[in-house]
Amino acid sequence: MKTSYPTGAQSLAMDLQPESPDPLYQQLRSILASWIKNSKLHPHDKIPSERQLCERFSVSRMTVRQALGKLKEEGFIYTQQGKGMYVAEPTPGFELAFALTGYSEETIPMRGVLSSKTIDARLIHATAELAEALDLPLAEELVRIEQLHLLRDVPVGLRTIHVPHRLCPGYLDHDLSHNASLEIIRDDYHLPLENITQVVKAGLSGPREMQYLKLSHPMPILILERKSFLSSDEVVQLSKGAYLADCFQLLLTLDLSRWSLHAGEDGPAQGPTSGELLKGWTGENPTSAR
Repeated sequence: MKTSYPTGAQSLAMDLQPESPDPLYQQLRSILASWIKNSKLHPHDKIPSERQLCERFSVSRMTVRQALGKLKEEGFIYTQQGKGMYVAEPTPGFELAFALTGYSEETIPMRGVLSSKTIDARLIHATAELAEALDLPLAEELVRIEQLHLLRDVPVGLRTIHVPHRLCPGYLDHDLSHNASLEIIRDDYHLPLENITQVVKAGLSGPREMQYLKLSHPMPILILERKSFLSSDEVVQLSKGAYLADCFQLLLTLDLSRWSLHAGEDGPAQGPTSGELLKGWTGENPTSAR
């Protein structure tokens, strides 16, 4: 098993940015994750030792341990007792291709019931984590928008959006409370939206969600992470939302009319190629579970 850095790692790795608002361990975690994602380190390759990482990035052992602990928690690496840490096998997953209906937001609009409130809107510079997610150079200027979603005036969701400012100059001049972010990109900037990838996972509310959603203790949440792509394959929007699980339902409708159940003359059986991703809020009172 390899114990050295991946080929070209010294030149490919981004240096840590002490002036960045992201903690050093988080920046280091992003760099190591990028080595794994980009196949610079392969399954069962040994991760460089804590000492090697300390020397390479000029950080403390505590910082390295925090970064490695995060990677282990996320399933990127595993430990062999007395031997060190190694790259884990990719987690097997099942993916479906969804066709979104129109350019709606995470929820189907419910006039007079569902609303949003912008709590932060400003320009920032891309951190290591954002640069990795958006496939952009470190410190590129981004639009950052944080919105609170309310159901019957009760906060039920918190969402953060990042948009490359060079693609949408003057984005902050728009009415962000009434216009959907993708509609602004499509209609005002006439950018060719191509597709959207979305990951939905479960979690527990953290301190920030608890503050804005007015929770007295951690509650189950649904986390929606969305990337919107242009026809050039550039990421034009990165969105991450956290929603109270008891107020949100996700309905997936698969179009089986386009699913060939049996192999035929044209080749083997094909799985679903498209579907609808419909999202809506339940009619339950969101305060009942708090």
